[in-house]
Amino acid sequence: MQRRDFLRNVGTLGLLSYIAPQDAYAALFSKEKTLKGFNLLNKFNPDFQTPFSEKDFEIIAEWGFNFVRLPLSYWCWSKKDNWYHVDEKTLKEIDKAVELGQKYKIHVNLNFHRVPGYCINPPHEKVNLFDSADALDACTFHWKLFTERYKDYSSKYLSFNLINEAPSIADEKYEEYKGYKLDRKMLNILLKYK
Repeated sequence: MQRRDFLRNVGTLGLLSYIAPQDAYAALFSKEKTLKGFNLLNKFNPDFQTPFSEKDFEIIAEWGFNFVRLPLSYWCWSKKDNWYHVDEKTLKEIDKAVELGQKYKIHVNLNFHRVPGYCINPPHEKVNLFDSADALDACTFHWKLFTERYKDYSSKYLSFNLINEAPSIADEKYEEYKGYKLDRKMLNILLKYK
Protein backbone atom coordinates (compact mmCIF):
# COMPACT_ATOMS: atom_id res chain seq x y z
CA MET A 1 0.00 0.00 0.00
CA GLN A 2 1.34 3.41 -0.93
CA ARG A 3 1.78 6.05 1.76
CA ARG A 4 -0.88 8.34 0.26
CA ASP A 5 -3.43 5.50 0.14
CA PHE A 6 -2.65 4.57 3.73
CA LEU A 7 -3.08 8.16 4.91
CA ARG A 8 -6.32 8.52 2.95
CA ASN A 9 -7.73 5.39 4.59
CA VAL A 10 -6.73 6.21 8.14
CA GLY A 11 -6.43 9.99 7.90
CA THR A 12 -9.16 10.73 10.37
CA LEU A 13 -7.61 8.35 12.89
CA GLY A 14 -3.95 9.15 12.33
CA LEU A 15 -4.17 12.89 11.82
CA LEU A 16 -5.76 15.51 13.97
CA SER A 17 -8.82 16.68 12.15
CA TYR A 18 -11.26 19.41 12.86
CA ILE A 19 -14.93 18.56 12.46
CA ALA A 20 -17.12 21.60 12.27
CA PRO A 21 -20.27 21.26 14.34
CA GLN A 22 -23.11 20.91 11.91
CA ASP A 23 -25.53 23.00 13.95
CA ALA A 24 -23.15 25.99 13.82
CA TYR A 25 -23.49 26.02 10.05
CA ALA A 26 -27.14 24.98 9.74
CA ALA A 27 -28.03 28.35 8.25
CA LEU A 28 -25.42 27.87 5.53
CA PHE A 29 -25.65 24.19 4.70
CA SER A 30 -28.21 21.43 4.47
CA LYS A 31 -28.49 19.28 7.58
CA GLU A 32 -27.21 16.29 5.60
CA LYS A 33 -23.85 17.97 4.94
CA THR A 34 -21.22 17.61 7.61
CA LEU A 35 -18.06 19.65 7.29
CA LYS A 36 -14.86 17.70 7.94
CA GLY A 37 -11.34 18.87 7.55
CA PHE A 38 -8.27 20.43 9.05
CA ASN A 39 -6.77 23.47 10.73
CA LEU A 40 -4.17 25.17 8.55
CA LEU A 41 -1.96 27.11 10.95
CA ASN A 42 -0.04 29.22 8.42
CA LYS A 43 -1.26 32.52 9.96
CA PHE A 44 -1.61 31.41 13.57
CA ASN A 45 1.79 32.59 14.81
CA PRO A 46 3.60 35.55 13.23
CA ASP A 47 7.00 34.04 14.05
CA PHE A 48 6.25 30.94 11.97
CA GLN A 49 3.83 32.19 9.33
CA THR A 50 4.06 30.91 5.78
CA PRO A 51 1.97 31.33 2.63
CA PHE A 52 -0.83 28.79 2.21
CA SER A 53 0.03 25.89 -0.06
CA GLU A 54 -2.11 24.78 -2.96
CA LYS A 55 -0.82 21.24 -2.38
CA ASP A 56 -2.50 21.22 1.06
CA PHE A 57 -5.86 22.07 -0.50
CA GLU A 58 -5.34 19.53 -3.28
CA ILE A 59 -4.58 16.72 -0.82
CA ILE A 60 -7.43 17.69 1.53
CA ALA A 61 -9.90 17.55 -1.38
CA GLU A 62 -8.38 14.33 -2.72
CA TRP A 63 -8.87 12.69 0.68
CA GLY A 64 -12.54 13.64 0.58
CA PHE A 65 -12.51 16.45 3.14
CA ASN A 66 -14.51 19.64 2.56
CA PHE A 67 -13.44 22.09 5.26
CA VAL A 68 -10.41 24.07 6.41
CA ARG A 69 -10.28 26.31 9.44
CA LEU A 70 -7.71 29.08 9.28
CA PRO A 71 -6.93 30.20 12.85
CA LEU A 72 -5.71 33.75 12.27
CA SER A 73 -3.71 36.10 14.43
CA TYR A 74 -3.97 39.78 13.60
CA TRP A 75 -0.26 39.93 14.51
CA CYS A 76 0.41 38.29 11.13
CA TRP A 77 -1.01 41.19 9.06
CA SER A 78 -0.92 43.97 11.65
CA LYS A 79 1.23 44.97 14.63
CA LYS A 80 0.87 44.51 18.36
CA ASP A 81 1.67 48.16 18.93
CA ASN A 82 -0.23 49.55 15.92
CA TRP A 83 -3.58 47.84 15.54
CA TYR A 84 -4.46 49.82 12.43
CA HIS A 85 -1.35 48.90 10.43
CA VAL A 86 -2.21 46.52 7.58
CA ASP A 87 0.27 44.39 5.64
CA GLU A 88 -1.38 43.87 2.25
CA LYS A 89 1.10 41.12 1.27
CA THR A 90 -0.08 38.92 4.13
CA LEU A 91 -3.75 39.61 3.37
CA LYS A 92 -3.14 38.51 -0.24
CA GLU A 93 -1.84 35.20 1.13
CA ILE A 94 -5.13 34.79 3.00
CA ASP A 95 -6.97 35.75 -0.21
CA LYS A 96 -5.15 32.90 -1.93
CA ALA A 97 -6.39 30.42 0.70
CA VAL A 98 -9.98 31.60 0.19
CA GLU A 99 -9.57 31.23 -3.58
CA LEU A 100 -8.03 27.77 -3.20
CA GLY A 101 -11.00 26.76 -1.09
CA GLN A 102 -13.33 27.68 -3.93
CA LYS A 103 -11.12 25.98 -6.53
CA TYR A 104 -11.11 22.69 -4.58
CA LYS A 105 -14.69 23.03 -3.28
CA ILE A 106 -13.48 23.29 0.32
CA HIS A 107 -15.29 25.53 2.79
CA VAL A 108 -12.86 28.00 4.39
CA ASN A 109 -13.54 29.31 7.88
CA LEU A 110 -11.62 32.47 8.75
CA ASN A 111 -11.20 32.09 12.49
CA PHE A 112 -10.06 35.22 14.30
CA HIS A 113 -8.02 33.39 16.91
CA ARG A 114 -6.19 36.49 18.12
CA VAL A 115 -7.89 39.87 17.89
CA PRO A 116 -6.89 43.21 19.42
CA GLY A 117 -7.64 42.76 23.10
CA TYR A 118 -8.25 39.00 23.21
CA CYS A 119 -6.76 35.57 22.65
CA ILE A 120 -7.48 32.35 24.52
CA ASN A 121 -3.78 31.39 24.21
CA PRO A 122 -0.78 33.06 25.79
CA PRO A 123 0.69 35.52 25.48
CA HIS A 124 -2.43 37.41 26.44
CA GLU A 125 -3.21 40.84 25.09
CA LYS A 126 -2.29 43.85 27.23
CA VAL A 127 -5.88 45.16 27.23
CA ASN A 128 -9.22 43.38 27.41
CA LEU A 129 -11.44 43.50 24.33
CA PHE A 130 -14.55 43.27 26.51
CA ASP A 131 -13.61 46.24 28.66
CA SER A 132 -11.67 48.46 26.27
CA ALA A 133 -13.38 50.70 23.73
CA ASP A 134 -10.03 51.10 21.93
CA ALA A 135 -9.60 47.34 21.55
CA LEU A 136 -13.21 46.94 20.41
CA ASP A 137 -12.76 49.71 17.82
CA ALA A 138 -9.60 48.02 16.53
CA CYS A 139 -11.35 44.67 16.43
CA THR A 140 -14.19 46.22 14.48
CA PHE A 141 -11.65 47.70 12.06
CA HIS A 142 -10.24 44.22 11.34
CA TRP A 143 -13.66 42.55 11.09
CA LYS A 144 -14.78 45.24 8.67
CA LEU A 145 -11.54 44.90 6.68
CA PHE A 146 -12.21 41.19 6.19
CA THR A 147 -15.96 41.45 5.59
CA GLU A 148 -15.43 44.14 2.96
CA ARG A 149 -12.64 42.13 1.38
CA TYR A 150 -14.77 38.98 1.07
CA LYS A 151 -18.27 40.41 0.71
CA ASP A 152 -18.70 38.96 -2.79
CA TYR A 153 -17.77 35.40 -1.80
CA SER A 154 -20.46 32.79 -1.37
CA SER A 155 -21.20 31.58 2.14
CA LYS A 156 -21.11 28.11 0.60
CA TYR A 157 -17.32 28.34 0.64
CA LEU A 158 -16.54 31.01 3.23
CA SER A 159 -17.51 31.74 6.83
CA PHE A 160 -16.17 33.78 9.74
CA ASN A 161 -15.58 33.04 13.38
CA LEU A 162 -15.18 36.54 14.78
CA ILE A 163 -13.71 35.52 18.13
CA ASN A 164 -12.20 32.15 18.91
CA GLU A 165 -13.42 30.73 22.22
CA ALA A 166 -14.80 33.93 23.67
CA PRO A 167 -14.49 34.08 27.46
CA SER A 168 -17.23 34.08 30.04
CA ILE A 169 -18.77 37.52 30.32
CA ALA A 170 -20.99 38.86 33.08
CA ASP A 171 -24.67 38.23 32.32
CA GLU A 172 -25.54 41.93 32.44
CA LYS A 173 -23.30 42.51 29.40
CA TYR A 174 -25.26 40.05 27.26
CA GLU A 175 -28.26 40.64 25.07
CA GLU A 176 -30.51 38.06 23.45
CA TYR A 177 -30.53 38.05 19.64
CA LYS A 178 -32.25 35.37 17.56
CA GLY A 179 -31.92 32.86 20.37
CA TYR A 180 -28.26 33.61 21.07
CA LYS A 181 -26.78 35.62 23.91
CA LEU A 182 -24.22 38.08 22.58
CA ASP A 183 -22.07 40.76 24.13
CA ARG A 184 -24.14 43.96 23.75
CA LYS A 185 -21.31 46.06 22.27
CA MET A 186 -20.43 43.40 19.73
CA LEU A 187 -24.04 42.79 18.83
CA ASN A 188 -24.41 46.47 17.90
CA ILE A 189 -21.31 46.25 15.71
CA LEU A 190 -22.41 43.06 13.99
CA LEU A 191 -25.88 44.41 13.29
CA LYS A 192 -24.34 47.55 11.82
CA TYR A 193 -22.22 45.59 9.30
CA LYS A 194 -24.39 42.58 8.52
